[in-house]
Amino acid sequence: MIVDSTGQPTLARPQPNTFTEQRVNAELSRYDPLLHIRWMPAGYVAEDGSYEGRYALACRWPQADKRWSWVREGKYDPNDAVDVMGWFCSDMHDASSVPHEPEQMLSRVLALLGECDNERFPWRGRMASAIKANEDRRERVKQEAVDEAADAASTGYYHSEHASRVFQSGGKNG
Repeated sequence: MIVDSTGQPTLARPQPNTFTEQRVNAELSRYDPLLHIRWMPAGYVAEDGSYEGRYALACRWPQADKRWSWVREGKYDPNDAVDVMGWFCSDMHDASSVPHEPEQMLSRVLALLGECDNERFPWRGRMASAIKANEDRRERVKQEAVDEAADAASTGYYHSEHASRVFQSGGKNG
């Protein structure tokens, strides 16, 4: 279920809205120029395997961030030099929860930022946490791909060995 700007359920999938992005980004930049919202076309993978876009609260990497070396080395696209801080959904930490329009989420985001006084919730700690979460997610995705490839190779090996034994036994299953 997707909720529109009036809070009513709609069947439409979320779509990017340039006007809203500009307004929300202008407001966020007043808090911190590194903060912005970003449309992520594959923010959520539905049960049927299709992708749905989601808006994310993102933070560009500060210039002092060591990861900029990846961009300089050509290993990383400069447009992707961001950390996703949360999703514009009913649960900001879960892209699969009910998506909301950025206009609806802006007040929540601003309230959360207002609570971050950089003493109780320092930016450095929040960024370190977000960076770690993103690295963990990348590692999980990479490991899942390796596991899936290993499983496919194992299954293929089993079937090739089985076919070889059947062929060697003259067509008898053995």
